[in-house]
Amino acid sequence: MRNIGILSLFIVILFSCSEELNTKEFYFKPSDFRPAKTYKFQSLENPLKIEYWKISNIGKNEILTVRNNTKGQLIDELKEKLSEKGSILTSYKRSFTGGEWIMTSEFYPKERELMKWDLKEKSNYDGEFVINGIIWNLKREREFLEITELKFDSDNYETLIFKDKYFLKPLSNPNQNLKEWLDKTVNNFIQYSYFAKGIGLVKYKREYDNGEIETMELVEIN
Repeated sequence: MRNIGILSLFIVILFSCSEELNTKEFYFKPSDFRPAKTYKFQSLENPLKIEYWKISNIGKNEILTVRNNTKGQLIDELKEKLSEKGSILTSYKRSFTGGEWIMTSEFYPKERELMKWDLKEKSNYDGEFVINGIIWNLKREREFLEITELKFDSDNYETLIFKDKYFLKPLSNPNQNLKEWLDKTVNNFIQYSYFAKGIGLVKYKREYDNGEIETMELVEIN
């Protein structure tokens, strides 16, 4: 009887711990971005590479994230809406550069899942861009890996790690300019995304098909 009682207590404790883990607390909270905040990310491999993420509350449970590089050039612009089940992409624009050309293209999604609060479920977004008349497919698959602890601004934060698989490929034959760009650009990669409780994304690490590794860490919030 005593063993049964101990087992029952263990199950209750285990259940309580799992209930306390609220994924929303690790994601961007819309009310935290009124007024907007800018997250500054810096590369570990190349400290001169910096990204500025301006995150704004644009409506009830809606966020706009605009990313720019050190030159002030747009990387991408993403709008999302948080629901009871997770975060859904509402619109996405991405900047593409190749040689002397640069353009921003609208994303036409077929699937819109950015994050699911239920960590047992995978989230996917999938859709198409049109770049210089060529249709491209972009797909991302996200799954939860583990819980860890990371330090930011001298404090330790409980952190969720996700494994994201990115795929970008042309759906039609590219012209010569795009062929040259494609030859020099690695489009498929695996990303490990780190979300800290009360902050949101604090780190991401990309592993490209050619063996290149890129790690961006949050260094400042303004």
